[in-house]
Amino acid sequence: MQQRWVILAATGVVALVAGGTVALLGHRGPAYQPHSLPVAAPSVMLPAPSPKASPAVQTISRSVPVRVIIPVIGVNAPVISEGTDATGALEVPPLSGPQASDVGWWDGGSAPGQDGPAVLAGHIDSAAAGPLVFWNLHKLVAGDSVETVLANGNTVLFKVTALQEVSKNAFPTQQVYGPTSGPALRLITCGGSFDSASGHYQDNLIVYAVAA
Repeated sequence: MQQRWVILAATGVVALVAGGTVALLGHRGPAYQPHSLPVAAPSVMLPAPSPKASPAVQTISRSVPVRVIIPVIGVNAPVISEGTDATGALEVPPLSGPQASDVGWWDGGSAPGQDGPAVLAGHIDSAAAGPLVFWNLHKLVAGDSVETVLANGNTVLFKVTALQEVSKNAFPTQQVYGPTSGPALRLITCGGSFDSASGHYQDNLIVYAVAA
């Protein structure tokens, strides 16, 4: 039976759901209280992307991503495959310790270079570590490069096509996880205003990219 990979919104968290399993991303304890993330206003965000990627790009065999490189914002981070834990929840990088700035790849979906969207999620910050791997994700613009290094030694180059900031109560599930006609990439983190009472950001920031 084909599984349906979706992303749901919950108050102050990202909930990744695979066949009923849930993982939370974006919670932060009350000890860390910076200003809200300075993301661009919705009026200057790029338009929502087409669900289709470029069909002219040749797909490659599946290989696990091991590193993501975004030169313009100084990201060069390990990628770890995310499965599910004993409770059925999708595992995410820890919010403290040496892996706090790792990026998680949802291994139930496409790998970079395959047809469909490869989904990478990273923390914006944490109470223990402060700003983390995707703190500057909002600075990307159309045409910026994102490189994904695979375990087989290949590197798949993507070009940013759009950024979208959305309320966690209105996450565009189909647009993020729906099928594409070629290799695509989604980068997800928290964004918008930080609610100090709940310890969560109110929005999600999504970067859309297609294989170059």
